[in-house]
Amino acid sequence: AATSETPFVLQREGDSFGFTLRGNRWPFFIEKVAEGGSAAKANVQVGDMVMQINGQPLSGMSLMATCKLIKDSGVEITLTLKQNARLSRYQLQAADLMGHAPVKTPVSKLQRQLSHELELQKEMPSTPKSASKPAPPPKPKSIIRTTVSDHHFLSQVGHRHASLNQDNGCCEIIHGGTACVAAVFDGHGLLGEQAAEAAVRTLKEIVHAPTFSAADFVTEPEKSMKALFDQLQAAVIEEHDRPPQTYRYPGHNYAFTFKLENHPKFGKAYENKKDPMPPAPIDFGCTAVVAVVCNSFVCVGNAGDASAILCMPQDDDAPARVLTERHNAQERVEVARIERDWAGKATITPDGYLSPTDPDIAQYEVQTTRCLGHRLLRAAGIVHDPAVQLVALRDAAALVLCSDGISDELQPRDIADRVVESAAADGAEALCRDAQDFCADQAKVDDCTVVVLRFSHEDVRTTGGNLTTSADA
Repeated sequence: AATSETPFVLQREGDSFGFTLRGNRWPFFIEKVAEGGSAAKANVQVGDMVMQINGQPLSGMSLMATCKLIKDSGVEITLTLKQNARLSRYQLQAADLMGHAPVKTPVSKLQRQLSHELELQKEMPSTPKSASKPAPPPKPKSIIRTTVSDHHFLSQVGHRHASLNQDNGCCEIIHGGTACVAAVFDGHGLLGEQAAEAAVRTLKEIVHAPTFSAADFVTEPEKSMKALFDQLQAAVIEEHDRPPQTYRYPGHNYAFTFKLENHPKFGKAYENKKDPMPPAPIDFGCTAVVAVVCNSFVCVGNAGDASAILCMPQDDDAPARVLTERHNAQERVEVARIERDWAGKATITPDGYLSPTDPDIAQYEVQTTRCLGHRLLRAAGIVHDPAVQLVALRDAAALVLCSDGISDELQPRDIADRVVESAAADGAEALCRDAQDFCADQAKVDDCTVVVLRFSHEDVRTTGGNLTTSADA
């Protein structure tokens, strides 16, 4: 049956309209309806898709912006809902399976689905219980198997640090072509490029080891991704113990040459005799986004502001879905974490920087609040714990991992437009080129790094153990 859009007028009762939304970015769904509340009285149902609030379309809006609309509605709000498509609690939690906004997915449900797909490939014809009464033939079962059909990694230097590109990344096809691991790392600070290089080198070693299992990221996504980030973190921290004796840090209108000197508190520090700044203790890092593609799922983990964009076919209602969170000193959740857990150790500046209170490292103000590395800024609240998403890839056209040099200049929909109908290499080139061309201040053009994965989907059906396949056009 066709869905319909219906306006519902709700009255605020106390401080609530009696409903809870689900989703990080539109589309949003009604997850809960408070018993006896205003939404319940108006017959708002769990699973309804919220299309408009007070006549304003929500397409492309974040959850934070949508909540502000609700808060600013006063005593009355008009919700325009798409009904006649009731979603179960599982479907709400695994909305990616239905082509909706990515949310944290219950592992047990997805684990059972994955196990179901794997078992279908192992099934053999069943033996009839009785020769006189043969068992009825099993109904055909459908599996969608997703593989990476095309991929490309590209990193393009910007103007901010002259010829120095502090980004890095990789795309590794593993397990005989049945799985893929891709990543983008964006270094920052003196030796930031060394952090990104160490992360790439370590990731390649991990995923090509005989003990690595991509399937673990589907059955235990948070545990597996956290363990991977722990290993990457250890590698980047280890790099702090071997800084070069001299280091040249270029910029658009300047270049500093530093020499490694002894430091009374931190052991070693970089110093430039011509620079009035105090010696710089060894402390650097990189933001990170990692994607593990296995069977028909992708597990994404990120720390910092590098992004993962799931790109759907052009005729999809939501052609681009952000699978990552932004961790910086302007995000409300991260600011609350710093103020709650690191009071007295760090402050948030009015212009959105994390500022350590230790005078010896006070010069290291950073925007990011989560990343790999930064042995000293750990004491000011920087952590490497990743945000993790597990998403089904059914019908997805491509996945883009990119540094903020791209995501700061191009909206998710713009990113999807450049890759959905293009070869991976052409899409990657267009993203880097356009992001740098669109930068308003050409003196501040950032490094741009991207991995583009294009997917093919295969419908695998089995009847009594005999497999047939038909590829989607």
